[in-house]
Amino acid sequence: MSEEHDSAIDLPEASETDELPALLPGEFRQPEGARALIILAHAGAETAVEEQALADALHEIGLATLVVDLLHDDEERFADPKFNTPQLTGRLLDLMDLIRRRVSEGQLPDWPIGLYATDHVAPAAVRVAAQRDAEVLALVCCGGLIDLAGLMYLQALRAPLLLLVEDDAHVRELAQRALAHIDAPSHWHAIAGVDSPPHSAITQAEIGALGIDWFSRHLPSSPRHGK
Repeated sequence: MSEEHDSAIDLPEASETDELPALLPGEFRQPEGARALIILAHAGAETAVEEQALADALHEIGLATLVVDLLHDDEERFADPKFNTPQLTGRLLDLMDLIRRRVSEGQLPDWPIGLYATDHVAPAAVRVAAQRDAEVLALVCCGGLIDLAGLMYLQALRAPLLLLVEDDAHVRELAQRALAHIDAPSHWHAIAGVDSPPHSAITQAEIGALGIDWFSRHLPSSPRHGK
């Protein structure tokens, strides 16, 4: 089994307009010889355990992972922060900036990055991938409504997108409409119960297999530069 190094990545200090704590929970793990980094982002604890399990599977195929909750514990008692796409986008961009600094400081390899976003983080992840197209090379959205990202960001997206949606006629129609605006390689797959975490073991296995396959096919086989 490959050696792994666990550490915490500190996010940048909060801006003057953000009254929330500057640090957000996250777990970084780097398998030996990792070829890319997957950021698994969620907003709330509902899918945290599942994302840790998915991270374990990603390590087995040589991918480093950062599992991060974009909400602080105090915020999870309220519904509104989960639906604040601009705020979630800003926090994910802050995280990307921090990773970029760690690379420039020689603390991390210049990995290609994949984003895995659940539920309310999905539209924020689309916005981030569209703005950081040189860094984010693959995107998986599990649940959520990516059309909330906005037409401009859908049209600007360049990272290959896998969209896992609820097996519901209306949701499938919304997904197809959103994907029609995306020029990047994209695919949607319907899974019953995907919008109702925590998921069953069978649903988790299906989500994990599809996500792993997508990242394996669309991420380069090595970092852009050695550490």
